[in-house]
Amino acid sequence: MENQDQKTYKLHFENREKYLYVFVEGEIVTKESAISFYREIFSKCEELGFIKVLIEENFKNQIPISDLFEVANFMAIASRGKTKIAHVDRQEKDHELNKFAETVAVNRGIYGKTFINSEEAEKWLLDIE
Repeated sequence: MENQDQKTYKLHFENREKYLYVFVEGEIVTKESAISFYREIFSKCEELGFIKVLIEENFKNQIPISDLFEVANFMAIASRGKTKIAHVDRQEKDHELNKFAETVAVNRGIYGKTFINSEEAEKWLLDIE
């Protein structure tokens, strides 16, 4: 787990009444930093009682596909199948890899979907039970 003083990302949480909005950004994302910020996100969802979360991220790089597999696997375990996740990556070039991560996560019990923009993500999140 990353030391609080050595975080390579910034997290911003916003209570949007029907879901928790999270914006995460940084210069570089690694498998370790992704697991760390997802751990924080799921902890905040539990603390505030949210089962729906819209996660928007902005990192200049994408982690390798093998690491992406591990992060998606971690998300499935950490969310315990309770959290519904809409995911947006501001780097459109990463959409295909994010679709792979979505498939891995969904196959492991996550109720989630990745999007190119936050408007579509929000609509999907609000339309599900």
